[in-house]
Amino acid sequence: MAYISFIIQRVPNFVKEWVFYNTFEEAFGDVEVKLDIHIKTDTRTNFDFQMLFVHISTDEPSEELIEFKKRLNEEGEVWIYYDDIHYFKTKKIIKKTQKRIISKKDMEEIKNSFKKTQISKPVEQAEDVEKTENAEQVGDVAEEVG
Repeated sequence: MAYISFIIQRVPNFVKEWVFYNTFEEAFGDVEVKLDIHIKTDTRTNFDFQMLFVHISTDEPSEELIEFKKRLNEEGEVWIYYDDIHYFKTKKIIKKTQKRIISKKDMEEIKNSFKKTQISKPVEQAEDVEKTENAEQVGDVAEEVG
């Protein structure tokens, strides 16, 4: 069984779910398509858009699907038309290489870095307050002299 998963990071909200199914079935033949659709909001425009994780499986992969999978692995991004002028930018899903479980040594280093950050901030803030108070005292003395 051939299986491929990829991401489409940004699709306008007006594109309906059936469009995705039709597009991939037309492009790759007899395939089973599963979609994980997530609605996101663009922080600049405040408009919603769709982000999709697409999972395609088939018992007999077509030449087009084999070519798509090859190009996606080599190039990282492949465009697919879903109508005459509009297309999806499909991208390879990159797996995280970072370990999930943190070692005791790394945990201690992280804790110590937090402690240093928490200690230095109050000291810096105290120094700022002290500088401000000194400036106010100098201003008061100047008024008394003047």
